[in-house]
Amino acid sequence: MKSNRKRMIRAYDKALIEFNELSRSKRRRRQFARLLFHVWHDADFFFDARHITQEDADNIAYDNIYYILRRWKYANNH
Repeated sequence: MKSNRKRMIRAYDKALIEFNELSRSKRRRRQFARLLFHVWHDADFFFDARHITQEDADNIAYDNIYYILRRWKYANNH
């Protein structure tokens, strides 16, 4: 059984591919996904949390990546 942390990192990896960020290098995507996980999520919460599905993790990661990219584009345009 995969841990919630692994599910979230994989979800961030998939979201980065979908948004075409770092899409060529799996190693760099995974490093960035781990960084995002540590920035956005409290690790203790995930150790004690209920088991989340990969679909839930995908939705959370997609929303977070979308938010980051939207804020970044807004900051660069103003």
